[in-house]
Formats: sequence, C-alpha cells, structure tokens
Amino acid sequence: MTTRRSSAPRRAAPPRAEPSLAVSRLALLLVYLVAGSAGLSAAVLLRLRVPGIHPVVAAAAADLVATLVVFFFSVGFDNSSIYDPYWSVAPAAIALAWLLGSGSGGTRARQLVAIALIAAWAIRLTVNCVVRWRGLGDEDWRYAGYRRLGPGYWPVSFLGFHL
Repeated sequence: MTTRRSSAPRRAAPPRAEPSLAVSRLALLLVYLVAGSAGLSAAVLLRLRVPGIHPVVAAAAADLVATLVVFFFSVGFDNSSIYDPYWSVAPAAIALAWLLGSGSGGTRARQLVAIALIAAWAIRLTVNCVVRWRGLGDEDWRYAGYRRLGPGYWPVSFLGFHL
C-alpha cells in the first residue's frame, strides 16, 4: 500500500506564543535547581562509591551530569541559551566545592582570594545574563546562526557549546 502525498504546499506552523519573562525566569530557576541537584548528587555518590577519588574528578563528573541536564532542557525549550546562566554560576560552585573538599591542604588566604575573584566574575556574568535575557524565546545570536545546520544543530550545540 502506498501513501499519497499532497502536492499542495505545506503551511507554516503558527508561531509559538512565548511565555512571559516571569514564567521564563521561573522555568530557568527550575532547570538549574534540577541540574544542580543532579550534579551534586552525582558528586556525592561518586565520592561515597569511590573513596579517595580526587575532588577534581568528582567535580568534573558533577559538572558533566549537570551539563547533560541543562542540555536536555535546552533541547526541550529549543534554546541553547539556556546554558549561558549555568556557565555563569557553575565555576563558582565548583570552586567552592574544591575549597570545602580541600581540607587543610593549600594556603587558605590564596584559596579565599581565588574564590572571591571567581565569585566576582560569576556575579558580573550572572547580572549581565539577567539584564540582557528576554525570556525563553531569546536565543543568543551566536547559537542562532548555527541553526542552518538543520538536524546537525543539536550535536554541534552539545559538543561545541555545552561541553
């Protein structure tokens, strides 16, 4: 049995209604709560299951898990810019975890200066993201230009932007 295709031109899908900025911010907050919880859980489980694992390896695993969660939400919202705010807070969280996990190793004053500098950078970048962001329908032009790749867009987004 063959399927007939209509020769009539396809109609473009009607544009999606974009959620309000307040709803977008709430959705983004939930994305990061889920991603952060997943990443923290991965790090804790790894540290419990593999005693003596280096804190950098545990942090890398946590970041990978959280990045995967953010990526899946990016695909769901069809917007790679979902990753941008994550990038503004993840380094500070990772650095703080390293500081807390370092025990008595290292020079405390140098660690605190490093944390303060990373926190200042994270605050500046987060404020920039919040001020500039117009909601879930707002995708950074750097990502939008790659959409011409069609089906190849999401692998490029994952491997090139998220990781």
